[in-house]
Amino acid sequence: MKSLFFELLCLPSLLIANNGNDSTSYWKIHFQPMLQFNQAHYDNWAAGGRNSIALSTSIDFRADYKQEDWTFNTAYNQNFGVANIAEEDGVIKTQDILSLLTRVGKRQGENTQITFFTDVLTQASPTYYEVDETDPMRAKQSNFFAPGYLTTGFGLEYHSDSLTVHADISPVAGKQTIVMDDEVDETNYGIEEGKMMRNELGAYLRLSYEKEILDRTELSTHLLVFTNYLEDFGTLDLYWRGRLNIHANDWLAMSLQTQLIFDKDVDLDYLKDVNGDGTSDITESDSNLQFMQMLGLGATIKF
Repeated sequence: MKSLFFELLCLPSLLIANNGNDSTSYWKIHFQPMLQFNQAHYDNWAAGGRNSIALSTSIDFRADYKQEDWTFNTAYNQNFGVANIAEEDGVIKTQDILSLLTRVGKRQGENTQITFFTDVLTQASPTYYEVDETDPMRAKQSNFFAPGYLTTGFGLEYHSDSLTVHADISPVAGKQTIVMDDEVDETNYGIEEGKMMRNELGAYLRLSYEKEILDRTELSTHLLVFTNYLEDFGTLDLYWRGRLNIHANDWLAMSLQTQLIFDKDVDLDYLKDVNGDGTSDITESDSNLQFMQMLGLGATIKF
């Protein structure tokens, strides 16, 4: 399954090679990796504190192909971060998100086209309930394609180059929730016990906005909305991602990232040491609003 991402990611390059040198004029490529490093040290600090080292990386890749009335778009985004905190056992994962969007479209007007799309959302590595890496019995909370979300469908896309806005509307879309790791509890992600997949049929909306709002300041935001026709119609699954990059120069930038997720089928486990023995027990599971925010300074290169 991991090879699927690399195959789709390399598809634009393969098409260019197959179409000859003249076809490169039809392509617009954007590639921006970023590496961020954070470190904190405390020595005889009365207020308290813990020494820590954190490292995070991000990749933002887009390839857009346009020839006559046909378009092809692919966007790959990955964020991964780890931290080592004094007096903690092992390395803590601080973020891990991987998304891939591919779209093929046939223009119907100046700003609209009929599209077929595939939208994938997952993570790259396992996450555990317990941080202690020396504990062989620690439970696995999630992993690559555990869960993974695959949404496909036909729809209408509206885009405005002047406003840098894209809107994808699909009245009929299929959403699959997949758990491929037997060590991950599939029931926490709305899948029946013993099964690997949950299928949903519904409506899908994707909104994107990207713009250089100030000199050397870039803002991008993406919103995905899905509602199931066959169960609890009107209840929305939401995924929102925002990013603000402020460039000091061509290679140094500050980045603020935020993500917000709500999925009624995802049960969040709440841990508490109820027995007083130093171990965490799951006290309840329920769906709730998920929020993540990361702020960092690091090196970046734009191609």
